[in-house]
Amino acid sequence: MKNLKNTERGITLVALVITIIIIIILATITMNMAFGDNGLITQAQKAKDMAANSVIAEQEGMNSLMQEYANVMAEDSEMPVEPEEPSIPESTSYIGYYADVDGDKEPDGVIYADLAFSKSGEWTNGDDTYSYSAKTNLKEYYVSKEGYAGKFGTKDVLTAKEGSAGEERFYVMALEDVNQGNEYCWYYAASGEMDDYATATSEDFGTGRANTIAMIKKWNSSGYGEQNASSTSDDMWGVIQTEVGDINNPTWFVPSRAEWSAFADNLGITSDNYPDYGFSLWCWSSSQGNPYNALYAYFISGRMLLDDVDIDKSVRLCATF
Repeated sequence: MKNLKNTERGITLVALVITIIIIIILATITMNMAFGDNGLITQAQKAKDMAANSVIAEQEGMNSLMQEYANVMAEDSEMPVEPEEPSIPESTSYIGYYADVDGDKEPDGVIYADLAFSKSGEWTNGDDTYSYSAKTNLKEYYVSKEGYAGKFGTKDVLTAKEGSAGEERFYVMALEDVNQGNEYCWYYAASGEMDDYATATSEDFGTGRANTIAMIKKWNSSGYGEQNASSTSDDMWGVIQTEVGDINNPTWFVPSRAEWSAFADNLGITSDNYPDYGFSLWCWSSSQGNPYNALYAYFISGRMLLDDVDIDKSVRLCATF
């Protein structure tokens, strides 16, 4: 019985030793997994180090890009900047110079009135008087093309400075008639129907645009009768609508009687030289004279006259800019 007990104690001791050995082995394995070269803690530390290195590399790359951008900006700042074109002075008259109305630096017309100055005059006789007053707070302009050679001589082309605020300084006559070589009735059916002629339009300088707006609206509504009633020629108020732009605020318009007078006087248009400027015998104005007639520039006699609105004549537009 005593031997049996000793045997059991021996087995228990062996089992305990084996258990301790297994625990030690497992502990060693666990320690290696946690702290060995490929252990979890080592791998975590490596991942942390890699992330930190990635941030550093990314920051270095960003710093390099920023330095390259700074270098490019420094080079650009050293490049010569094209100087702004100097504005033309208000102390000089530019009548006879060419005008770039639409901003493409090509001439669209010739300047016939410069509102930096007041002026009065007449074309040939006392019925053809005109006057206009100087304006302040004018737009700025510059020479966009030098020495343009055209029908009105060799002169520079003026363009308004982009974004320039202020009053438009110049009145401009187009370089050609509307559909050069063609003639149109003033308003064929209006003959004898213009009982409101004294208020419907004006002869004064500066009223051509308002006259044109009024007559286009009148024509569009058949206010003086049927549109294009002639069997041979269209009415000019319909024809010019493709040329004037917005009919409520047209860029181009038919000159009033006084605007034609100012043009002819300021540019020296006479019965001898008018063909040199590309004019036919006559051009309509936008001014009515009585219930039957409108005024027109009659170049062969060098004056403004009345004629029936159902007669054919050339049409030339003007603008301000």
